Amino acid sequence: MTSLDHRVIQCVVATGRLDVFQRLGVSVDWFQDAAAKAAWVAVQEYAEAQRADVVPSRDYLVERGAVIPGEWQADCTPEQLAEALTVARHKQLNARILHDFATANGSDPERAVREMLEQISTPEYEGLRTRGRETTFKALAPQIYDEYVASSSSGGVLGVETPFPALTYTTKGWQRGNLYCLYAPQKSMKSFVMLLFGLHAWRTRPTENVLFVTSEMPSEELTVRLACMMHGWNFNHWRDRELPRGTVAKILATDLDERWHWYQPSGQGLQALSEVRARISALNMRGGVSLVVWDGHYRSAASEEWEDVYSLVRHTRMMALEHAIHRPAVIISAQEGSQRGKVSHKAYTREASLMMFQEKISSDRLVMRTTAVREGPSLEMDIAVSWSTSSFVEDMPKIEGVSADEGAVKGGW
Repeated sequence: MTSLDHRVIQCVVATGRLDVFQRLGVSVDWFQDAAAKAAWVAVQEYAEAQRADVVPSRDYLVERGAVIPGEWQADCTPEQLAEALTVARHKQLNARILHDFATANGSDPERAVREMLEQISTPEYEGLRTRGRETTFKALAPQIYDEYVASSSSGGVLGVETPFPALTYTTKGWQRGNLYCLYAPQKSMKSFVMLLFGLHAWRTRPTENVLFVTSEMPSEELTVRLACMMHGWNFNHWRDRELPRGTVAKILATDLDERWHWYQPSGQGLQALSEVRARISALNMRGGVSLVVWDGHYRSAASEEWEDVYSLVRHTRMMALEHAIHRPAVIISAQEGSQRGKVSHKAYTREASLMMFQEKISSDRLVMRTTAVREGPSLEMDIAVSWSTSSFVEDMPKIEGVSADEGAVKGGW
């Protein structure tokens, strides 16, 4: 497997995107491979001689004796590769700081602490540790204009489409950087609908990954539900063992192009969040993440007390805003209340861009309504459930300020 150092050099030469790495302050010290170090020096000297962030040709590197073998495999963006290099550099510096601290601590503990504090206060280390973002109106204007033009034909749908046309109309799709919450009483089919959210993203974004985090139900059980929904099988026939063995065997043959990923955090609170963030970073190196779905999110809090649940919610919201992991859209589910008092879903209201309440009316019908909307009209709709095909379809949507006739024209509902 090609090393990260080599991939960076291959990326810069093939794409010309030296600016992505220059903005991070990447220097020769960031590389551990000798050939990559030599190539980076040659690239930097060439760019300085040209007085621009242009890159040399492969022939130039050959003449400098600094060529990196192999071709650039464009399985990630330069930005995603730069993030991986940043993490590697952070690890490198941490290892060096800890080594120096351990060495000095044996003879002079006070000096060890003083030197460690100096090392973690350097501009480079602060730059790695601080992940804030500064920009200007002028810098954002061209991007916003391009997005406006690109989404004009879809009525402003910028984000990942939802499985329900009326919900897509009201939200304009699951937007990057936003946090959404689906809450419901116990046994109201939340997990099925959360699976549907992820499945629709998987189908409509064919090059990106879906990360389904489960803090409530084993991934083995979720896999069966997902397979039934994918293939239109009767879920009750599965439960009663009435499906033919050949049909069941298709579960093992369905890999979803390795773009569907289950993850169950081993820790709670900020530890769980750190684990999920690490998985998003890893998947960004493999095509990006279209949607993060976190089922039973509140169960990963340190406790069911308000402070602990809200702390996890707030930090999850901050994670969704992180440009370092490309601001993934995040949907989380919670119960209406909890065993120790009705705090779980209420802890989400302040941070979520959209709160969706789901109620089970009968075995074949749900009601979903948006109860807290940060932007866009509110929505109430039925969801028709067919267990013969394991399908969930919107029915009779009512959108705030939109008549039935207008809905038929705009969205077909």
